[in-house]
Amino acid sequence: MKKWMWGKWLIALVALSTIVLPFVADYSETHIFNPNWSGHAKFHNAQAMTMGAVAGLMALWAIWIKKGDLLTRLLFATLLTSIYWLGQIGAAFFPGIAYFDPNSTEKAPVIFGVEIIQPYLAAFFVLLVGGGYLFERAKLKNQTSIEE
Repeated sequence: MKKWMWGKWLIALVALSTIVLPFVADYSETHIFNPNWSGHAKFHNAQAMTMGAVAGLMALWAIWIKKGDLLTRLLFATLLTSIYWLGQIGAAFFPGIAYFDPNSTEKAPVIFGVEIIQPYLAAFFVLLVGGGYLFERAKLKNQTSIEE
């Protein structure tokens, strides 16, 4: 019987983070309840939070269902989990973006002397998911060649 281990848990951890972290960060006075934000800006913020939740839930579903090819489900979960974070990395390249509202006192956390802004966190999550995928893919291919 083929079993998923570390890679599955890495992808599941990032999927859960994708569901929860956007709401932790944005369902607040500095974002969705910010009176200085236009309704349209709030719409896009709500859209991003919802997209993260839906992608994360679908990835968890793909990981935990027992039907279908394991490698296909693994790839599907990896892509779903990565999409929200890849969007954050891509957003960093648009003109006029800011990581914090100018009226906010929010500051990025500093870890080992590095200011952790969204693209860094997003890249970390994408690396975790990619590592989980590669680990499980190698394990599944190794199990397949052993069984043949």
